Amino acid sequence: MKVFILLLLILITMGCVDNTERFDVDMYNEEGDHFVGSTVYTNNELTHYNITCYVNRKTGNCKTTGKIYITKHGNTGLKKTTYDIYMTEEGWNAHFHGNAPMLKYNVGFGEFQQESYLECPTYSVEYIDDEIVIKHNEVEGFELLD
Repeated sequence: MKVFILLLLILITMGCVDNTERFDVDMYNEEGDHFVGSTVYTNNELTHYNITCYVNRKTGNCKTTGKIYITKHGNTGLKKTTYDIYMTEEGWNAHFHGNAPMLKYNVGFGEFQQESYLECPTYSVEYIDDEIVIKHNEVEGFELLD
């Protein structure tokens, strides 16, 4: 009888154990942006992640540098994409910052400064076929990272 109860307790506790895996992220996209961070996969779902995308691009006279923070909070499930990107080109500069889907940008040329808002993509992280996949939605007219 004691063996039966012990086996029953073992079977019950086995069903309560979470299947949790942690994956480190270190990948590049086609444009050379570097994604670094980690994700936690629990019971067939990405429960939280914290990934930083390092942007460092130069095309012609234009230089774009900065970071995009892609997070999902484990307790609340809140997903967030935060931008902090700088762009410079022949005398003018711009700073794009804030949370998607709307980010704030400041553009300056010499003493002239202008501030406005811009619709931007939201990044998502998924676990597909045993690998981490980072995607973003398309936003018409968003050319900052094209």
